[in-house]
Amino acid sequence: MRPFRLLCDESGTAATRPAAPVIRKVLAIAIANMSANADIGGARLQPLRGGRSAAGVYKATLLSNSGLEARTPLVVVKVTSAADCAVEHHNHQAFASLLPSAYRPTLLGVATRGRLGALCLSYFGDRSQPARTLTDDLQAGDIAPLDLFCGSTVLALREHWYEATTTRRLHGLGQRYLEHYFGTLEAAIHAEAILEQYGAAYLAIERTGSGYRHGSAKFPNLVSLLFGRADRSAFTSCIVHGDLNSDNVMTLPHLGVAALIDFQKTGRGHLFEDLVAIETSIRINYRPEIIPREMLDRERHIVAGHPAARHDAYASAIATVQRAARSLGDLEEWPTYHFAVAAIGLRLMLATDLSIAAKARIAASTFWSALMVERHV
Repeated sequence: MRPFRLLCDESGTAATRPAAPVIRKVLAIAIANMSANADIGGARLQPLRGGRSAAGVYKATLLSNSGLEARTPLVVVKVTSAADCAVEHHNHQAFASLLPSAYRPTLLGVATRGRLGALCLSYFGDRSQPARTLTDDLQAGDIAPLDLFCGSTVLALREHWYEATTTRRLHGLGQRYLEHYFGTLEAAIHAEAILEQYGAAYLAIERTGSGYRHGSAKFPNLVSLLFGRADRSAFTSCIVHGDLNSDNVMTLPHLGVAALIDFQKTGRGHLFEDLVAIETSIRINYRPEIIPREMLDRERHIVAGHPAARHDAYASAIATVQRAARSLGDLEEWPTYHFAVAAIGLRLMLATDLSIAAKARIAASTFWSALMVERHV
């Protein structure tokens, strides 16, 4: 029997070599599950870059023993630690499988070898129509694919993850975000120190004894507001993706859907958490076209739903996400959306790979959202 060959371009060969045994193993399982032709003797791997995942992700084209492309669909191989692989495998079975097949990849195989694990998944797109992420669209200034996500995809989530049989009414919203996004109060305090620096550098916000100030606007201390008081804030808990940034949304206009990938962090969370992650992705990835010091006023219009924001493509994109979020909960629930924007924005102060535009946008939205939270306490 000929050995199963793995071909990779020069840039990916070194990274692929240690993972080759587990990649061969998971592809063999996937080929059997696909009932593919026994003539398959290898695969050509193309590293898929982008996002913040530490895993190795490859598009795989299966090859016949003669070296020609096999008549099989393209697949994706994700290589990670054996422990993380087990978690993602569980989440596919427990949570992703609840979604209609159009909105998530099919899990074709799972394998472990030593400390490494690998999952083989169906690939969104084909040889003539490459897959695109929502990040690709936002960076190109194209907000139309958000309608796909905020329309049918959010409806699917509402029917299968956010629906009544999976939701629970809990208390302790601040504790949930502190534990999940920061781990310790010290980390949150450090994040606010960075927020203060960003506010001064990009937004002309000054520190005061009781919080922050910009002209007549006064903002609260974030850590004390979000995490420093006896937390009795009620919130709705349900199944959430857990990492629904725009890298993990595949936009497929030719199929009329936006699908989700990467379920490693899927589990129970706050009802609005996924959509706030998408809103934050717009702030990070939408093409920069405004100077940072104008961002504070722009974000004020967005958080207030001001008419001045309606003819602004960036603001319109965020408004589209917020309309979808409002369809999930009642009016009393809405202040917890602002809480999530402020808490996740504060967490992103610890990120080291954000552009100046992203830093200014996120800092501005964090200040204004914190003010909205304070008004509803």
